[in-house]
Order: sequence, then C-alpha cells, then structure tokens
Amino acid sequence: MAEPSFPTSLRRDPGDPRGLRERIEHQVTERIGEALNLYVMELLVKRRARQGRPTPVHGDPSDRKEFQALLKEFFTFAENELRSAVPELEPPPRPAPKGDHTHRPLAVQAYYAARLPDYWQRLDAIMTSFTASRLQEKPGFFRRLFPFRIRRSWPTRR
Repeated sequence: MAEPSFPTSLRRDPGDPRGLRERIEHQVTERIGEALNLYVMELLVKRRARQGRPTPVHGDPSDRKEFQALLKEFFTFAENELRSAVPELEPPPRPAPKGDHTHRPLAVQAYYAARLPDYWQRLDAIMTSFTASRLQEKPGFFRRLFPFRIRRSWPTRR
C-alpha cells in the first residue's frame, strides 16, 4: 500500500495533541513575542546611542535587566492604550507560569490580535508613540528656566 504524499500538515507535528485553535493561538503569541522583542531591542539600542552609552551586550545581566524593564514598560503602555481604545474588549485574567513575566502580557496581546481586525496597525501606532515618549529628551536646567527661544538681534558674520 502506497503512503499518501502528505500524511499530515507540513507545519504540524504529528505528536502534537493540541487542537487547531490552540496551535493558532500559540503561533500568534510567538509572532507577537518575536516582533516585540525585536522592537524593544531596537528601541534600547537607539536610546543608548542617544545617551552616548554602548550598545547592549549579549549575556550581560544588567543589559538583560534593562531590556526586561523596557519590555515591561511597553506591555503596560500597550495594554493601557488598547484598553482605552477598545473598552468593550476586556481580556480575561490568565495566571502566568511561575517566573515568567512575559506570558500574561503576551497572552493579552494575542487576545487583542484575535479580536481586532486592525490589531497590527494599532500595535504599530502604539509602538510609534511609545518610541517618541521614550526617546524624547528631557529639557535641561536652562531650557526649563527659559522655555522660550532667544533670538539674536545682531547680525552674524558670514
């Protein structure tokens, strides 16, 4: 008897007991996690460059801690933005596994992604506003003291 040419889906492990819905949720959550990790790392590099600091080093615990803190800030910011934009979609609380701080926020983002047809456009807008808020330079002492711009009244030499 000849074996069928494709006995199972190319993307599915035959030993995977999950149903289609769980596999799709897992894939969406993975893609969102990958996208946000890349975004936050890029933001961290830009922020450090603006501050004149070196780029993050793989394996450095302080860099990892700073990355995790920025990722947590973004998750809080994104959830608040989505909740205020779409108040009727309140995500159900999900317990996170012990020690995993990104599971619940990623599950919330996957929940919104499954229910909002324009989720990726909203996420892009949220990323843009978060980037602007985190890269905005704090005004120095004299800028706070003199918020207006002083014009020179004398001519300059050329």
